[in-house]
Amino acid sequence: TGGSVSICSEAPGEGAKPLAHSCAGSTAATTSAASGSSSPQQRSRSEELPVSSALLRCCELLEGLADRLDDRMEADEAECRREAASAALRSALAQARELASSANEHFQSEGRAACVERPDQTALARAAEAALRAARDRLAACIAEARDSGVVEAELQPAESQRRDLHSLVQDLRGLVRIYCRVRPMTSREVQAGETKVLSVHGGTAVEMPGYGRFSFDAVFSEGTPQEEVFEEARDLAQSALDGHNVTVLAYGQTGTGKTHTMFGAPGEGGLPRPLG
Repeated sequence: TGGSVSICSEAPGEGAKPLAHSCAGSTAATTSAASGSSSPQQRSRSEELPVSSALLRCCELLEGLADRLDDRMEADEAECRREAASAALRSALAQARELASSANEHFQSEGRAACVERPDQTALARAAEAALRAARDRLAACIAEARDSGVVEAELQPAESQRRDLHSLVQDLRGLVRIYCRVRPMTSREVQAGETKVLSVHGGTAVEMPGYGRFSFDAVFSEGTPQEEVFEEARDLAQSALDGHNVTVLAYGQTGTGKTHTMFGAPGEGGLPRPLG
């Protein structure tokens, strides 16, 4: 480490020729040679570094551009949905106003009670109710779609007001006071006692009892009617309550006729408050 070592080509003597000098001299020569020139592999690696950085930068720019394009497309799609929902709402509102105006003119000329109670007007009243109900349901669906699409509330207010008017017209056609009859099935105790059925349902609007005659109602639910069908009749009344009108629903009859079951339902079925959900 401190001196020098000579490697000769023949035995030591005068003619000996050193092949290499000391380790320190050899190391210095090697270092100077390495610093004076670089290998092809080193040059290629140094050239690849700027190219790789440029590619990474391009990829980042492309990803950012793609994100901005996606955001733009989503905004355009949302705007298209909003415009389509607004157009559908305006169309449904125009149809609803036309039907409501026609119905009000007819009611004013004939009288609301006459349109509902006169036998020759029953079919007309039912047809008018069906048309008004369809227009009301379509308008309600358009309002919901427009609200989900981001249509401003100021544009929804006239449509909501018209929906309430249509709903009130439908309720007027159906009658402000409605009486329904529900026939319950015989209990096992009644069957075991040998009792028999005495009521018969006719046309879904009347019941007949031998010796007492036939009684008519707005609707009659036979003994096989499920709770859901009864709830459907109360759905519009629930909507009227939500619209701010006073509504009363009550069940009356003698003990054991099924009043509690109709109003509150069986476990797992729900009762009359179910339409409010």
